[in-house]
Amino acid sequence: MPRAKVKLAWIESDSARKSSFKKRKESLVKKVSELSTLCDVPACIVIYGRGSNQPIVWPDHPTAEKLIRRYQSLPGFVRCKKTLSHETYLKEKVAKMQDKHKQNSQIQHCDEHG
Repeated sequence: MPRAKVKLAWIESDSARKSSFKKRKESLVKKVSELSTLCDVPACIVIYGRGSNQPIVWPDHPTAEKLIRRYQSLPGFVRCKKTLSHETYLKEKVAKMQDKHKQNSQIQHCDEHG
């Protein structure tokens, strides 16, 4: 049975927020680990928790640093080829929705006049 969609909103209770962070952090680290194992790809994750001086790093600091340096050494055009800004994402989403609306309008027009 699928889970109900969780509404994303600020968690008022400090203890509930910390508990949620801990669970989600563990889940995210597990997902990155699974992605790395199942797809045989190098992956790392760095998470800075509120009020913590040290980040949570998976799999370990040296491996994460090596992967990040490898990524940073790529030429800018290669790094940015598939990188999406929030603005670009929204523009693409709007364009797709406009195309779909246009297609639906054409279908409706054909149904009415065809």
